[in-house]
Amino acid sequence: MMEIKCDGRCKDAYCGEGGVIRDHRGHLIFAYSLNLGQGTNNLEEAKTLLYEVEWCVRNEYDYILAESESKLFVDCVNYINFIPWRIHDEVKQLKAHMETTSFILSHYYIEANKVADLLTSLSYNMDRWEMTNFRT
Repeated sequence: MMEIKCDGRCKDAYCGEGGVIRDHRGHLIFAYSLNLGQGTNNLEEAKTLLYEVEWCVRNEYDYILAESESKLFVDCVNYINFIPWRIHDEVKQLKAHMETTSFILSHYYIEANKVADLLTSLSYNMDRWEMTNFRT
């Protein structure tokens, strides 16, 4: 089982993302920070989670427990809320992954994930599309 914590947000019209993937024992597998340019908070959260889920799928991890701080986004993916058009494609792809893997998405508060929050904050200091990542 892989545990995903993601954070995507915008600051002063520029967006970044950061995320952490850990194994079932809590050991770090992958962490990254990426500056994405302009966008919206919900779109960046959607892109961040989709990137991490697809990373897990590419690396043949089928049991994925993901957490996002965006309650609106989590509710959209979990069929609780209407999907805003800006994140429709990302939500559709995530729902498809839910059908083909053991992928579960739940909400968490930002205080519960200082690592992804810090990685996202670092993304604002990088050039667009420059990526910092850490792997074990």
